[in-house]
Amino acid sequence: MILGIDAGRYKVGYAILGNDYKVFAKGIMLFDNFKSEFSEIIHNYEIENIIVGSGTGHNEIVSLIKEVDLDLKVIIVSERNSSVEAKWRYINSLRGIKGLFYRIIGYADKPVDDISAVIIAERYLKEKEKNN
Repeated sequence: MILGIDAGRYKVGYAILGNDYKVFAKGIMLFDNFKSEFSEIIHNYEIENIIVGSGTGHNEIVSLIKEVDLDLKVIIVSERNSSVEAKWRYINSLRGIKGLFYRIIGYADKPVDDISAVIIAERYLKEKEKNN
């Protein structure tokens, strides 16, 4: 399993995916709680690699991961446009009048950092497949 991370200044999206792209868990945590919640995630899942998006806050997150010192490989991947893609994935998943309305105005009524973390992890898996 891999752990995808979308780090920001105040919050961090995470997603746990299998090599088959199946999402086992995802969520959003406050940046200040990252170290304790990260440790809990690592102990609950058999994480092989940690995939961190290259955007805001990624250097700080990598430093926090190294402080936990779990000897896991940390891989940085581009998170270019992942927030925009995540917003549209969320909006397109909505059904009914709300979905139609949000698609028309392009509005997401919740943070999508967890979906961005899924996209970051998927980008890593696609690159890995391409290189094999």
